Amino acid sequence: MLLVKLRKRIKGLTFVLPALAVYTFVVGYPMIMTFFYSFTDWKMGREPKFAGLENYAHMFDSSEWVVWQAVKNNLLWMVLMIVVNLSLALAVSGLLRNVNPKVMKVLRVIFYLPVILPRTVVCRIWMWLYNPIVGLQPVLEKLDLPFLGLGDPDTVMYAIAVVGVWCWWGFPLVILLSSLQQIDPVYYEAASMEGAGRTAQFVKITVPMLRPTLIFILVLTMVTSFQIFDLNYIMTWGGPGKASEVLSTLIYKNGILQFQAGYGSALAVLQMLLSSVGIAAYMYLQRKELETV
Repeated sequence: MLLVKLRKRIKGLTFVLPALAVYTFVVGYPMIMTFFYSFTDWKMGREPKFAGLENYAHMFDSSEWVVWQAVKNNLLWMVLMIVVNLSLALAVSGLLRNVNPKVMKVLRVIFYLPVILPRTVVCRIWMWLYNPIVGLQPVLEKLDLPFLGLGDPDTVMYAIAVVGVWCWWGFPLVILLSSLQQIDPVYYEAASMEGAGRTAQFVKITVPMLRPTLIFILVLTMVTSFQIFDLNYIMTWGGPGKASEVLSTLIYKNGILQFQAGYGSALAVLQMLLSSVGIAAYMYLQRKELETV
């Protein structure tokens, strides 16, 4: 009996080991080396020298206020993406619940199209729309509507967030629409017989039944919020000034452009730790979800 179990475990390991080896080489090894280099004074082209906590002390120095500006921008981005994306996707998925299946397929493609568009193309389109001369600003000014400009330090993050919502909200929408199809219509029929309206059905049935999916989207958004790079880098390069700087752009500028690989590695460790909060939150919520079952 023990021999049979041992053979099954060995057989299972033979399937797992190739994927584990690739993952360790592609993800695990670079992660370990990044952590190691964060304790060194390593400039590209030179041998890394052990520097202890010097990089981390420099990060917390008052002269490095840009690091905390980047962290604040990452947190602002996370809040905007969670609130706007989830609210929009949840509301639209509720409205499309009873749409004809053929129409639903077409709508899924339309809503998901911005997600798969190259980010460079997306950024160029929106940079043209944000152009103060030929873009939306003259039109909005005539209508007395507020304009979020890329050149204003107070609004630049919100202007980029509009682009982020436009090219990302289709992802949680498609996931929620797929989850809605798994809900048994019997629940809605019973609620209708009890006199519950569409709003009551949405609040009392749809949202609770979508809770695991909502948790997954919530945590995924939290983790990816600390990895945002392309929109900020292409559209503003972290400007004006440092108003739209995020951790990923700082890592790139310090580690690649300024050849300060040791300090860039320390910033990457900070980014990893902040992203890990989302993973820990997901594990906690998943455990709570299992306990309530």
